[in-house]
Amino acid sequence: MISKSFTSKIICYKKGDHFLAVALDFDLMDQGICMIEALQRLESNIQSYLKVCIEDNETDDEIYRKAPQKYFDLLELFQELDNKKKDSMSGQRTFNTKDIVKHTCSRV
Repeated sequence: MISKSFTSKIICYKKGDHFLAVALDFDLMDQGICMIEALQRLESNIQSYLKVCIEDNETDDEIYRKAPQKYFDLLELFQELDNKKKDSMSGQRTFNTKDIVKHTCSRV
């Protein structure tokens, strides 16, 4: 299998009594009771999503799905805010298909 990398912008912020993590370029999200849990769950969600996409031979255009505009607006707002604010986070994460397969196989 050819190794391929996928990158997504990610935001994570507190909403009510939980944290919401969103992968803007895959239109995936997850939540947790803390920021770390939300991000870990989102990463697992993304890995599962990409594994299925690869198995189904989907094209990059099919894999990359934009989240609703409101999340991109939040990303822009977060980028404008002081990076010291502890209840929000934005960034970018690259997922390599070689790592996804390895990760999935090691959990079986």
